[in-house]
Amino acid sequence: MHPQSSTQRLPQETEEWRPVVGFESWYEVSSLGRVRRTRTGSGTRVGLILRPALDKDGYAFVYLCRESTRKFHRVSRMVAAAFLGPAPIGHQVNHKNGVKIDNQVGNLEWVTRSENRLHAFATGLQTGTRGDQNGRSKLKEADVRVIRAARGHEMQDSLASRFGVDQSTISDIQRGKSWRHVEHLRYSHTWRCERR
Repeated sequence: MHPQSSTQRLPQETEEWRPVVGFESWYEVSSLGRVRRTRTGSGTRVGLILRPALDKDGYAFVYLCRESTRKFHRVSRMVAAAFLGPAPIGHQVNHKNGVKIDNQVGNLEWVTRSENRLHAFATGLQTGTRGDQNGRSKLKEADVRVIRAARGHEMQDSLASRFGVDQSTISDIQRGKSWRHVEHLRYSHTWRCERR
C-alpha cells in the first residue's frame, strides 16, 4: 500500500535536499519529505526517488540499502534529523497537523512522548480521554458535528478559519479519520431545498 501525496501542503517555496543522517553518501531527503538515491547500487541509479509505503501505524517509510544491507526508516524521522537536528534524548517526531504522511519539515517537530500523546488525543487521532474531554482539544463534539454537517455546503478552508484549526483537521473530521467516536448527524428532509 502506498500513501497518497498530501493535498494539504504547508507553504514551501523551494525543495531543499540534505543528506540522510547515517547514510550521508548514499541518500538525500528533501524538505518536502521525498527521498532519493545519491550513489549507484545494484539495480538502482543516482537520482532515483524512492516510493514510500505505509507501516502498520500509517506512517510513510522506505528501505535504505547499502553494502548489501537493508534498513527500515520512517520518512518523518529522516526529515526531522536532517532539517531540525538530532532528536533530543527521549523525544520523537510529531506531525503538527495530525496527518501522518505529511512529512514536510514545517509540519514536523521533536516532542516528548507525553507531548506526542497529548497531541494525538487533542486531534482525535487517539482514543482514551477523547475529543473535548482532553484539555488541549480546540474543538468540541458539537463543533465536529457542525463540521461534518457542512460537508459539501462550506469550503474546508472557511471551516478551518472559523474553528481555528488546520484545513487538514477539517478534512480528517469530514472523512471520518479523526473524532470517530462522535456520531454523524442524521439529516431530515428539512435540510434539502424544497421545490415551490
